[in-house]
Amino acid sequence: MGKLLKSKFLLGVFILFGVVGFNVFVNTASADCSIVMTLRVGSKGVEVQCLQTKLGINADGIFGPMTKAKVVAFQSANGLVADGIFGAKSRAVLALNINVKTGIYGKVTLLSGNCMPGPAIDGTGASTCVGVPVSRNIYVREPSYLGTNLNLKQKNRLIAETKSDSKGYYQLELTPGSYSILVEDEGEEYCHLSSYEGIACPITIVEYKLTEHNLDIDHAAW
Repeated sequence: MGKLLKSKFLLGVFILFGVVGFNVFVNTASADCSIVMTLRVGSKGVEVQCLQTKLGINADGIFGPMTKAKVVAFQSANGLVADGIFGAKSRAVLALNINVKTGIYGKVTLLSGNCMPGPAIDGTGASTCVGVPVSRNIYVREPSYLGTNLNLKQKNRLIAETKSDSKGYYQLELTPGSYSILVEDEGEEYCHLSSYEGIACPITIVEYKLTEHNLDIDHAAW
């Protein structure tokens, strides 16, 4: 082979493998992989592969038009804003494997330490608040009023109930309307806040929309 022909051959091989190597990601994503970043068109890497694997499409690690279309379809099917950007709410719905179309989802957390706004009691300015996910019974009632010790003054009609899992996550299908949502703690139905009208932990459910509502249990607030 002449020197000129050999040089062209080697250059062609270099360009071919260089281009292929530049665009190919080895798929290392598993079914239990996690996503912590916001992903959008132009994103690349293992978290994109993780998303693609969970959505059941080719996991090339490149967030292009096909991945965006799949994300939009996922968001539309789950009552989210269908903008094709895979952010915090989309991550939560995917992680929870939510199968309700209209309703509520979230996490139950048991708080300890000083969880009040502002500097810590010891004056250091460091937060002493610690949250642990817990499994608890959750009740949705007709709008009810809060009594003393953050418990219900009167238990209005029970609409639905469920239980959070060992990681604190829950989901519940509900018809559109206004309700109170409470979590069972120490044998009582607990709520950590109320509206100006005194309604315990009010929530409003909109048709074909998922509402995120996290439930905190803070004994220090009692």
